[in-house]
Amino acid sequence: MKRFWFMILAVLFVTSSTFANVKAVPNVVKTSFAKKFQNARTVKWSRENAQEWEADFVLNGHSYSANFDNQGQWKETEHRIPVAEVPEAVNKALKKGFPDYRITEVDLSETPSGETYEFDVIKGALKREVDFNRTGVLIGK
Repeated sequence: MKRFWFMILAVLFVTSSTFANVKAVPNVVKTSFAKKFQNARTVKWSRENAQEWEADFVLNGHSYSANFDNQGQWKETEHRIPVAEVPEAVNKALKKGFPDYRITEVDLSETPSGETYEFDVIKGALKREVDFNRTGVLIGK
């Protein structure tokens, strides 16, 4: 019986430690975020994975997410944009490569290496995500 209670306590300890770590955003990460997004509001942090933190926030009335590594290095920012804000070269490449697909949403992903336009598209029952760089080059599907 003692072994049973010991196991229960061990599981509770590990579980509570895990959840406690989710809330322990490193100060270096918070500081980097505050410098990059000075006017951010309603910031909510979560663990993206063991090496990254994700902040969901509102900036200038729009919802964003941003990822930082454990050392506070910015990795990516993503937010939804209207189709009208997609560069013409990207629109042309999408129409050429995926004719008859309908756009359901567009996200702009910004990283240290550049911008990516991420489209969710649909054609009948077929749903896809396709990604283009700023010049209209397909970089993922």
